Amino acid sequence: MNAPHPPVQEQLMGQPSVQSDAEHPPAGRVAGASTDKPAADIWPPRAVRNANGTVTLPLAFPQTVRGQRFAELTFHRFTGADVSVLGSVPQKSQLGVTLARATKLRTSVGKALFRQLDMADVNDAAGIITTFCFGNGPQ
Repeated sequence: MNAPHPPVQEQLMGQPSVQSDAEHPPAGRVAGASTDKPAADIWPPRAVRNANGTVTLPLAFPQTVRGQRFAELTFHRFTGADVSVLGSVPQKSQLGVTLARATKLRTSVGKALFRQLDMADVNDAAGIITTFCFGNGPQ
């Protein structure tokens, strides 16, 4: 397995840095969290962990896209295929495609939904997606 990339400070200044557990938390923890809490503890209170490992987020501001009403989104763990697709998507489309892949929506629907989501829902969705991206989400 490849070593993690050096921190930006080390890349810019050429100085080695010491990385703490806060920068690379153990599985089940979230990097950058203000406290060392399990992933589910930093999700929005309305997020629900499902028995199958997915997480359902009731939207604070439901949206309608192409005639389909979205009152909640269910997030899934990423697969290698998801990561491959995300790696090949142009920068301007990455957020919408990431939402689509995480929620198993058609790409066009995920991109359109992302453009309409209230920022409060975007932030809450991003928190859940982040825990899945770094392997800290439910198993």
